[in-house]
Amino acid sequence: MVDPVDLPPSDALSILKMQKPGFKGRKMGIVLTDGVEDEALDALLAAVKAEGAVAAIIAGGSAG
Repeated sequence: MVDPVDLPPSDALSILKMQKPGFKGRKMGIVLTDGVEDEALDALLAAVKAEGAVAAIIAGGSAG
């Protein structure tokens, strides 16, 4: 069996250090519940789009 080798952290491979500020180009998952107000959802979708991001509704309605 080979012993694991710990390597030093790499700035070039760091997701957190390489990210650009802002929301542009990102995807935002939105979880909805019964009774969500259309105006609130429309405002959220417009705000996400205005920032250059993509909104994805990942759940909606009831399971029953």
